[in-house]
Amino acid sequence: MELSSYLLFTFSALGALNAILLALWLFCRSDGNFARKFLAGMLIALGFRIFKSVLFYFDPDLSRVWLQVGLSACYLIGPFLYSYIMSVQHQSPEQWRGWRMHLSIHLALVLIVGIVWPYQTYPDLWGGLIYKVVNIVWLIYLVLASQRMYGVVRAYLGNRTWTSADEQIALATLLGNWLIWTAFFTASYTSYIMGALSFSLVLVLTLLCFLVSRQPKQTLGQGTAASALSADEAADIEARLQALEKDTDFFLMPTISLTVVAKKLGLPSATVSRFLNKHRQTSFNDFINAHRIGRACDMLHRQPAQNIETIAEACGYNSLSTFYTAFKKHKGMTPAAFRETGPS
Repeated sequence: MELSSYLLFTFSALGALNAILLALWLFCRSDGNFARKFLAGMLIALGFRIFKSVLFYFDPDLSRVWLQVGLSACYLIGPFLYSYIMSVQHQSPEQWRGWRMHLSIHLALVLIVGIVWPYQTYPDLWGGLIYKVVNIVWLIYLVLASQRMYGVVRAYLGNRTWTSADEQIALATLLGNWLIWTAFFTASYTSYIMGALSFSLVLVLTLLCFLVSRQPKQTLGQGTAASALSADEAADIEARLQALEKDTDFFLMPTISLTVVAKKLGLPSATVSRFLNKHRQTSFNDFINAHRIGRACDMLHRQPAQNIETIAEACGYNSLSTFYTAFKKHKGMTPAAFRETGPS
């Protein structure tokens, strides 16, 4: 093996190893933080995928067991990435249960396919259809995650400031995933090792963002995120929030998130979340749903001929099931039952 090959192997393998070590560190430091757990899961999946690529590049006769592990891990990158991006913007027990179920389905699918159709027995299936499905699933989740981050990037371009360091880490991770996916997808036209090298790049970006997140900032609300808000600070936030609540259409945006609201208020996400929890006695999701369900109730009575799905979409819900769940939680009945009650 030439010196250049040794260097490629060393740096690429270190990138995969660093991913797994960073994931373990995140798990140990999660302290109930869902985002860190999902980021750790994504890094582990990505690390195994990269490590398999490194081994396969230098040993084309690599055991098919490793090839199956690598593709299985690659399939899980997208779901973990999307769950991570979502959890950066929303932290609630209800959503944690939903994300856990979402990931459990993908994990079960990986196990079932791996046991029923193992790579060792069905190499053509894994090298053909399954390989394509894995890349398509990863791409779909990349697109979905990019849509979730669009509002964050747009807010940054408008104000040139980040609401939180978590957003920087999430954006670096997303961009790195796009780079790695592109490198793997074009592996037939470029060096297969590019995937491992691109991972080293995203790892550096992520670590840099972690360093940034540890730097103290002296902006309004940043120092109060870890301590109780003073009476003056709480009053200031309440005034800002009440002013924002006058624009009721703002809360009907399908892409609204804690990050977007915090940016609109000119405050860190953690401060807004703490204020809602301590001073409004509500979670961010319940706060948003209260505004949306209020509009939905008005529409149900004023537009009796309008179908419920259209009303749900008009109130910012992309999923009818999510709308029904939120409506029943706030009103104790279904939208159809509420419509029958008539205007109060």
